[in-house]
Amino acid sequence: MSLPLTETDSVRLSLRLSPGQLVIEGAWWPRSLRLEDELPPLDRAVRDATGAGIARFAYTLGTWTDQPRKVHAASHLIKLGWFTSGRFPDSVDLSLDDYRRVVLVVVPPDAGAAESAAAMSAFDLGQTRSTSTEGTQPPPYHAPDLPSELAQQLLSTKETVRQAMLRVRGIADAGTRARAAAVLEVDLTLAATEARTVVDQAEPATDARA
Repeated sequence: MSLPLTETDSVRLSLRLSPGQLVIEGAWWPRSLRLEDELPPLDRAVRDATGAGIARFAYTLGTWTDQPRKVHAASHLIKLGWFTSGRFPDSVDLSLDDYRRVVLVVVPPDAGAAESAAAMSAFDLGQTRSTSTEGTQPPPYHAPDLPSELAQQLLSTKETVRQAMLRVRGIADAGTRARAAAVLEVDLTLAATEARTVVDQAEPATDARA
């Protein structure tokens, strides 16, 4: 059974790409649990697919055999961070150098064919950038379990934040740039705190239905 993969240096990676989407979903089937070995080829595969490299890689502590703080990629250093516990321990979070984010479900290296095929095909809804996709219609923005109007509003908000960050980084004066970044950080922190409160309030209701 063929897998919907992007194979760059034998990297087994499947991404769901949508135009303008700031969060990219996908599945990654590494060949080992050693980050120093797996991250450089993953970076090349992600760059081939999205046009941007991995700036930061975050994972749940205890899921990999090594814990490097930095890993050398082809032309840059990837900074690593970890969580002592995570709501999604089987996933990793990538921050790209164009401010987009990639969330990958990690398929265990020793996974069987059926398990790996199911995980990889779940994200085979978009196309990576290649000459073979020229002229094809890209898939629409997709947010699971959300009304399309709300999904588009969230996408618009993400794009507004990205553009604001780009403008902040373009400020020539260092002091003004730092103050603008601090204001943006406070606003985003408040929004994240409010979102976390909503999620926490919803979780007991979800458990009750189960």
